[in-house]
Amino acid sequence: METGGHDLPLDYLKSAIAVSFENSLYVAKAALSDPNCKDLHTNPTVKRITGNIGRSGLSILVSPSTPRLSHAPGEDWSAILHDSYDLRRIDCFSGTSLHLWFTGWSNPIVAHDGRRTIDTDFSIVESVITVRDSGKDVADLDILRAGKNLTMLPEPTDCTHTSAEFEAFKCVSLDSWDELFETPEQEKRMTRVGIFRAYGNWPARLAAACVPVQLGRQNTLRMITSDHKCMKCIEESMSPEPDCPIVLID
Repeated sequence: METGGHDLPLDYLKSAIAVSFENSLYVAKAALSDPNCKDLHTNPTVKRITGNIGRSGLSILVSPSTPRLSHAPGEDWSAILHDSYDLRRIDCFSGTSLHLWFTGWSNPIVAHDGRRTIDTDFSIVESVITVRDSGKDVADLDILRAGKNLTMLPEPTDCTHTSAEFEAFKCVSLDSWDELFETPEQEKRMTRVGIFRAYGNWPARLAAACVPVQLGRQNTLRMITSDHKCMKCIEESMSPEPDCPIVLID
């Protein structure tokens, strides 16, 4: 990468969520989009936003190596219901929001050409994207890592299922962050499938795609796209029956 005065090795950008330079922010589109975008992770793109983070030179924004999970699993057992799924595709996370902040850690780096100037030309800035629920911190997100571990359900085909078959799909609703942290299996429920209901809410869906990965449950995660209409088709796409709890993000 070059700024017109120095060359910077691209290796510095591999873990970057954004770059701030002059009056522009170049942000990984994965941090600004619903995770069900088909080519988002196979063909990564960047979006330019007018603005900066208030630092001179070029700043490379990177996530902490170990993002914190502020939300302690099981801290409010009264909120963990895991009710049977009622087939409604709704958004139960309207109070969810994403926030960018800085830890205060930064590290100046020397350009590839070795030239030095009075001002710091380049720096790595530790930056955090936090998901909050009605103002309360839930978790800091490792969005780039989550994108590498996301499994999309197969594209739906022509559906021939009857309403009776549709209603036979058995799973539980995950309508709060507590219910996402505590999987159905941990609560000894019969079903192994939970549906995180944030239909049409891309910030909540993005956060929900990150949390299981950061908990070490990346094999449990599946993404439902807006093209999926029949829950029976979704059930068949997971055949054979999963041997571990599955979280479907709707």
